[in-house]
Amino acid sequence: MSIYLPIAEMNVNILLIVLLGMLVGGLSGLFGVG
Repeated sequence: MSIYLPIAEMNVNILLIVLLGMLVGGLSGLFGVG
């Protein structure tokens, strides 16, 4: 998967990825999965 985004939107995209990663990681940790 290759996603091309302008620099202005790249910052928001990175933040979304980090937030989603934290949420998924937190939920996985709570349920003991992963």
